[in-house]
Amino acid sequence: MAFSDIVGQTKAKAILHAALTHDRLAHAYLFFGPAGVGKEFTALELAKALNCQTQEDDACDQCVTCRKIRTFNHPDVKLVFPTPSDFSVADMNAFLQEKAADPTLDYHVDKPMSLSIDTVRALQKEAAYKPYEARKKCYILLEVDRMTVPAANAFLKTLEEPPSHTQFILTTSNIRGLLDTIVSRCQAVQFTPLSAEEIEHALIASHQFDPAEARLAARLANGSLGEALKAQDHQLVETRNQALQIMDAAFSNQAIEFLTYIEKMGKTRNRNLIIQLLDVLQLWYRDLMMMKEFDDADRVANLDQLDRIHRESDRLSMNAVMASIQIIETIKADIRQNVNVQLALTVLLLRLRKARLLS
Repeated sequence: MAFSDIVGQTKAKAILHAALTHDRLAHAYLFFGPAGVGKEFTALELAKALNCQTQEDDACDQCVTCRKIRTFNHPDVKLVFPTPSDFSVADMNAFLQEKAADPTLDYHVDKPMSLSIDTVRALQKEAAYKPYEARKKCYILLEVDRMTVPAANAFLKTLEEPPSHTQFILTTSNIRGLLDTIVSRCQAVQFTPLSAEEIEHALIASHQFDPAEARLAARLANGSLGEALKAQDHQLVETRNQALQIMDAAFSNQAIEFLTYIEKMGKTRNRNLIIQLLDVLQLWYRDLMMMKEFDDADRVANLDQLDRIHRESDRLSMNAVMASIQIIETIKADIRQNVNVQLALTVLLLRLRKARLLS
């Protein structure tokens, strides 16, 4: 991997590459922007570039140092992230071993998590020592907006008087959640949402997505490659087909088949899967809107269903399509508020049937 492997983020890459080339790195960087757009990946690439044994302004990804950093085994490059209070060294080692196999993996447990004062104190103690192997120690702190207030105040002292041999790289998706004094002591580098085309290409080229799955995932991801990657095991095309089958049953008065689908979905405990189904359904209506407005297949996410999209866009009015999109949005909000899934989906289909009468 190298800076050229970072998806999008042309401006951020240019800033960092220029700093490396001219040896004018800030002692601390703050990468801020939406989740899943490459902040953590770029931080790791910067740590590699700073310490690569064969290149001076990029990472070769082949030398011993680059390989150690990539697998989270380098003694001078540390990944720091929010954890629960009972998180142990064994838990950390186990997670990093999993993450080495899947770099997109994030740590999540159903417990309160933060960057605690104990974590910061341990970091400060380590940072005071010179590197064991590397030219520069690198500390990559993820989600720094989740620092506790005592931790943030303690870390501020380190930023005010940073060790000369240490590089700090902070990331956040919520820059407003940071102390202004921390922001002012870092060089802020903005990361922006990725285009659907950039995400689609990355999914196919680097993550072995089927082209139809990649197209759907990229357009559901809201500019986040991380969100698109979460769809890898959820089979979006199959989910889309299931949503269309439910609609067909509802709109053609196949009551038994319709109720069977709804009952099955109502038993699903993972509400995120229901939300994803609704996202896919909403994208379907968005395609109908694009086709009605522009009659341009390049704007369509469900390209493998182009004939059906043509037929339905001709049959439905723009008012019906827009009303359907809003109906789905309302039902998604209801499900997030923990309403009964089976009832919510039944209401959804009845409202969508009613919306079709606007045509």
